[in-house]
Amino acid sequence: MEKEYYAELDGEIGDKEIEQLSRGVVIRLRGKTYRTLPCKVRKINPPDLPERKVPVRKHRPTSWISITINEGKNRQVRKMTAAVGFPV
Repeated sequence: MEKEYYAELDGEIGDKEIEQLSRGVVIRLRGKTYRTLPCKVRKINPPDLPERKVPVRKHRPTSWISITINEGKNRQVRKMTAAVGFPV
């Protein structure tokens, strides 16, 4: 089953990193390394979401992606974006 997530990243993600995410990246899972399956990733404009109660601290410009995965590992999207240098 496909699951689509929107993620605001710390920094301006580039085509190279989007391609890396699309092919799958190595993350840590329960103390072991795991290569994620290929997925769909695209850069998007900020989505129309409800206001957050606690504002996000922004240290530099941000970018948004849509990422559609077929698996659901623990905090997978967060770990994947961090693996290419763009924490959520």
